[in-house]
Amino acid sequence: MAPTKKNQNKRNANVAKKTSQKETVRGNEKLKELKEILKKAKDLEKQCAAEDAELKELTARLEILREADFQFSGCKVCSFDFSKARRIPRVIKCGHTVCNNCLFSKAKKNQFLVLENKHREYTCIGCKTKIQLPVERKKNDKNTPPNTAILTYICK
Repeated sequence: MAPTKKNQNKRNANVAKKTSQKETVRGNEKLKELKEILKKAKDLEKQCAAEDAELKELTARLEILREADFQFSGCKVCSFDFSKARRIPRVIKCGHTVCNNCLFSKAKKNQFLVLENKHREYTCIGCKTKIQLPVERKKNDKNTPPNTAILTYICK
């Protein structure tokens, strides 16, 4: 009976050893899987950081385009869209652009200068620069030429 118990103990030891080896192999496989998952996570993190930087750059560009669209879309005084017929965009001496209707309707008549038939005075809403305009509205006023950059984008 003693040899049987001894054999039983050996078998139990061998089974335990094999089970332990299998668990070690499974543990190593799990460790490899975890390392691969960790590597993929780091790669995704780098990719997200790069895409985040690209998104920020695109957002900044979009804001610039929105501002340009706002600049081109309409007069800052009356908020109406520029047009080729009635609301022609005009560049004033300070560099800002307003429609010709606002330019002449908002220009203040200086009593003394109007009597001498010289000019009106327009104060730019952007920079508060005072600009002298003729008393009579002229279609091709050289002091306030049309803004051709904006006119090329106007369809109406």
